[in-house]
Amino acid sequence: MQLSRAVICSHAFLFWPAFFLVGVSASAQQRNPTPESAPRKASTTFRFDRNGSTTIPFEFVENSIYVPVRINGEPLWFLLDSGSSFMLIDRGKAQVLGLSLTKGRSIHGAGTGKVQIDSVQDKLVLQLQGLEMSGYQFSAVGLQSVSDNIGHKEEGLLGYDFFKTFVVTVNYDSKTLTITDPRFFRNPPKGTVVPLGFQGKWPVIHATIAVPGLAPVDSEFVVDSGSGDAVDHPLIKQSTGEIKRTRSQATSLGDPVTGYFGHIDWLQIGPYRMHNPATFCCGGAEKAIGGEILRRFTVTFDYGHAKMIFEPNSQFDDPFLTKD
Repeated sequence: MQLSRAVICSHAFLFWPAFFLVGVSASAQQRNPTPESAPRKASTTFRFDRNGSTTIPFEFVENSIYVPVRINGEPLWFLLDSGSSFMLIDRGKAQVLGLSLTKGRSIHGAGTGKVQIDSVQDKLVLQLQGLEMSGYQFSAVGLQSVSDNIGHKEEGLLGYDFFKTFVVTVNYDSKTLTITDPRFFRNPPKGTVVPLGFQGKWPVIHATIAVPGLAPVDSEFVVDSGSGDAVDHPLIKQSTGEIKRTRSQATSLGDPVTGYFGHIDWLQIGPYRMHNPATFCCGGAEKAIGGEILRRFTVTFDYGHAKMIFEPNSQFDDPFLTKD
């Protein structure tokens, strides 16, 4: 099987706040304790068609979730990306829609290069099936080369501001996304609640990682639904098992990155232990759990109550991806 999308094109790193939203390095952030709740919400409005909740189908490509949306009535495909600090729209689509853009700064991207991020000045109406939202601040960046590499349209990203507004449940078995007004959300009868902290706009949980030749370590991990990886962690470099060098492809979101690829003995989230997950490191921000882990659960993100809920699904015991 092929290595996951994020190793090939790990663009989620672009939107992690260590680069430009938090005035310290990523390594310094990892040493700081995580807050107990999400940062304060911005001013947004939303309206459900009924019952304070909606469930919509998504397309699942390379361990990533693509959601059909409308921006000012125009149908687009957005990536559901908990690793993104921004709400994003593709720059080309923004121009087609006649949106007013203000040139922003160049920031570090998914690789060693820099990426231009522009601000959208217009007030946008974002629609999903059964839900209408407004008041989000969007930014624009070129995403066409990402779409070309993945083989699926990626015309924007639903990032931090979306997740903090709602309770978001991803059912990877049925390939449906349930979005709920936090006032009406009730915990499911099954599953395990895992405390959720934040480093800037990164959602962070604790999990235990066991690397060949090393004692198990409790570590913080960013939960990144926009990454196709299983695990990203620098300890893989110290593994006594087989390690390979790997190099990502260049895209509009960054230049190629050289990293390391191998397998750890196991990763444990709450009571759930997964054996032999593929692990990558050193492409930028470290210590993350991506879609190859998340797809083995029905996962609920509840930023407002600083928690996630993990319920194993029919994919829990699937073998992990390997690199050719």
